[in-house]
Amino acid sequence: MEHSVQTHGATSEQHIWAAHNVAPEGKVSNELLAAQVRSQPASTHAVEVLLFQSMRMLEARFQKEHQISLFTHDIDDTEAMQQISRFASKDHASLLRLAKELVRVFSDRLNIRDLRKLSTHAEKDKLGSNKLLQDILSQKVGADKARQVFAEIAGAYDMRVGDAHPTGSNITEAFKLAGIDQRSSFLRQGEQLIHNFGRSVWSIGKFLFGQSERHES
Repeated sequence: MEHSVQTHGATSEQHIWAAHNVAPEGKVSNELLAAQVRSQPASTHAVEVLLFQSMRMLEARFQKEHQISLFTHDIDDTEAMQQISRFASKDHASLLRLAKELVRVFSDRLNIRDLRKLSTHAEKDKLGSNKLLQDILSQKVGADKARQVFAEIAGAYDMRVGDAHPTGSNITEAFKLAGIDQRSSFLRQGEQLIHNFGRSVWSIGKFLFGQSERHES
């Protein structure tokens, strides 16, 4: 099955790594987006596209380097992107649902069985999907850096249960971990959530597989 946002090649990857350095308050240029998304015109879906591209590239790198499938099952990017959109964030409840969708397409799909084979954690049999991948990353960059890279994914993971407990210090801390400014509009908060989650996925690939940063000027 072909995926509308899938890309190949080192040059395309470097463009995506660079694009993820653009803060959600800024703009991703139409030219850059058009160059990296060959089958889809430049659009307002910059952060959404970058998220799915980063997941696809991380998946491909895992298959190439470790001969394992990062995810337990495939998804249709175009269909999933209908749910994962900044425009879905219209109020507090829908923002929390957006976090749940992010977790569904990434964390909930991680191949726990095979990731345990790569983990060296003393209690790897007890670790969940995010913690297993974080442990694998810590083998390359150390525990503190791995925790930093996963902070925004962990924040979104904690946000996903916020609809059951929408108030209190836990949900506030989850927003902070996810890097969301609650003073912003819900649209902007949704954009920040997707951008930061995608940047975390990008960073996992960057640090695990050593993507070049020579594109930076």
